[in-house]
Amino acid sequence: MCLYQRSIEIIRQFQSPEGAYVACPNFPTYHYSWMRDSSYVAYALDLAGEHDSARNFHHWVVNVIGRYKFKIPLIKQALKSAKPLKDEDFLFTRYTLGGSEDISVQWGNFQIDGYGTWLWAACGHFHMTGDKTWLRSVERSLSLIVEYLRLVWRLPNYDCWEENPDLLHSYSIASTYSGLGAVLKLIEEKEINLDPAPIQKSMGEMNAFIIKYGVFNEELTKHINPDLANNPDKISSVDASLLGAALQGNFFH
Repeated sequence: MCLYQRSIEIIRQFQSPEGAYVACPNFPTYHYSWMRDSSYVAYALDLAGEHDSARNFHHWVVNVIGRYKFKIPLIKQALKSAKPLKDEDFLFTRYTLGGSEDISVQWGNFQIDGYGTWLWAACGHFHMTGDKTWLRSVERSLSLIVEYLRLVWRLPNYDCWEENPDLLHSYSIASTYSGLGAVLKLIEEKEINLDPAPIQKSMGEMNAFIIKYGVFNEELTKHINPDLANNPDKISSVDASLLGAALQGNFFH
């Protein structure tokens, strides 16, 4: 059996009944499903024609969003009133395979890139399957995550390596931009009925922000200091995560 087919079999074998992809089945620390990693897995399986597996994962995400969507208006109100927010106030980056939060282990929970990647992967699932019934079933969840990302993308958060929570990250903003762009494309194709104007506004702000603060010597920086008014210095370093800006595409120009 070739490695390609065996890889698909292993991923499917350890996909939970609820649809989550486990990060690692034989290492207890990774007995969770990360929004970012699993979205990439779902997209890869769609490319491989394993659409039912990818669909089950997206169904799991919809259930997670439904369970924790109450956080979004609370975040909006806190930001409006300048109330401090804690790590656990945000949507988590990883969940148990059953789709629940777990705060028993100290881990950076507030990461935005996974949700942008999920938008991108979910929209990709539709484009690869043409399943309009499925798209109707996830439209509300897409809308909620669009709202969430528009609220939080400027806030310092953990990078994709679960580090540097006091900074902003080019890859994370790029993933968010790409996810919003994927949703915008569906709106423009008249596949979903959402208002494009707020999405276009946020994407324009992200593009301008990265061009101004996230480019050093014509290269993307790994991190951006959020205290731009008092300390606008760029933080330049090479990082493999920046390849994501090329992988997902449709980022900045």
